[in-house]
Amino acid sequence: MIEARYRQVTSFGPASVGNLTVGFDLLGMCLGEPGDEVRISLCEEPTHIQSILGDHGRLPMAITENTAGIAVMSYLKHLNIGQNISLHLTKKMPLGSGMGSSGASAVAAITAVNHLFGSPLSREELCPFVLEAEGAISGSVHGDNVIPALLGGIVLITGYHPLQFKKLPVPASLYYGLVHPHLEIKTSESRKILPTEISLQTAIRQMGLLAGFIAALYESDFPSMKLYLQDEIAEPVRKTLMPYLDQSRLIAESYDAIHCGISGSGPSLFSLWDDEEAATKGCIALQKYLLRWGTASEYYTGLVNQEGATILSALKI
Repeated sequence: MIEARYRQVTSFGPASVGNLTVGFDLLGMCLGEPGDEVRISLCEEPTHIQSILGDHGRLPMAITENTAGIAVMSYLKHLNIGQNISLHLTKKMPLGSGMGSSGASAVAAITAVNHLFGSPLSREELCPFVLEAEGAISGSVHGDNVIPALLGGIVLITGYHPLQFKKLPVPASLYYGLVHPHLEIKTSESRKILPTEISLQTAIRQMGLLAGFIAALYESDFPSMKLYLQDEIAEPVRKTLMPYLDQSRLIAESYDAIHCGISGSGPSLFSLWDDEEAATKGCIALQKYLLRWGTASEYYTGLVNQEGATILSALKI
């Protein structure tokens, strides 16, 4: 029988970038910040969500309607654990941001509860629980946000039945930039405008671009990354929701960005760089442009997060 090893655990679930432009629903990248925190504690009452901070009252408290709660309940059922826990969720990411906000909550929660019970499952074995939670809320299962957030790095999803994925090599000097305009685009709405069919020619071109980008990661070939980071499936229609995209890309490239594109389904923009100072200056320039366009924003930069979700604190029984 699995018993708790700790009475309280707090964990961090990082933001992520889905699609990475060239890999719609297939590629994802883990960021260092922002992210959500979940504190899990043993309790006498039935397992429940005790509090949610930072969501302005928008997220459901019902444990079966929240990604963090769904992931935890599925985990407890899978391992036949009878002990009860309470969850305290602190949202430090905006909703509808294109940064994997709902996924970060599930990732933080599953990491915390697994640690609470002595980590009987590996990180890879935790993936189905966060996929289930994300699918229950979004209506479709896609792991390009939650799996990178859980495992870290850049991840390629190759199949779901059974689940198959591979962590790709990340060049040591690959930096990300993320600029989040104070706008909201719901993933469900962004997916509705996507084409239901594409031509054979488009599919062939997109497969070639994806393969080229993966090869460039293995070779740390930044010029080739710039060449292959293109999207002929989602971006042409999604950028109608983000009229600032084209000019933002030009601004980022003027600061020597490898690429600038849509993070997930938007409205956030992600960028890739091979120099930290350039990444910071480029993101500040994008902030200034968005302010002229009419919206405030915040930005984040750093090396690609290779660790994924982390334990912040743990109190032994």
